[in-house]
Amino acid sequence: IASNQLTILPAHEKVTKHANMNPKDLEAQTLNRNSSGIKIHETDSSWQINTKKGLISFKKSTGALNSYVWKGKEQIVQPLLPKFTRPLTDNDKRGWKPNRKLWQWYQASLQLKSMQVKSTSDGLAKVTVLYHLINDSAKLQLQYLIDSNGVVQVDYSLKADPALPNIPK
Repeated sequence: IASNQLTILPAHEKVTKHANMNPKDLEAQTLNRNSSGIKIHETDSSWQINTKKGLISFKKSTGALNSYVWKGKEQIVQPLLPKFTRPLTDNDKRGWKPNRKLWQWYQASLQLKSMQVKSTSDGLAKVTVLYHLINDSAKLQLQYLIDSNGVVQVDYSLKADPALPNIPK
């Protein structure tokens, strides 16, 4: 590419450049199910998972993934927790006011019910976190699978009472 040409990068390349990561490290991000080298350690306040390339930490009091150190550099700035709302736009404020019509979701707070951390038979670390919200009208289960290279696969399941309003979009 000539120096005067505009280059548009795919989203993952922008993120990797921002995080000082090599884009080639993200190309084949599938879990290595026959991996070894995962070490799980419990402290008073967190669960720590040591991988070949870093350390991943989950806070016991919130269930949040609160630290991901990869190749010596912290990759997240604040704990990762699910959110079910978005900031209000000008149209929301003047128009249909979702914060009033869907108020349950806007006032929802996560209540940690359980957290399990274990090794699987195929060499992965499995973290399962269960939350209740909106007076137990909704249950959220998050599952993290982590391999020895530090690849994290996240899956979730939300079961909400049909009487609740739709989740804000």
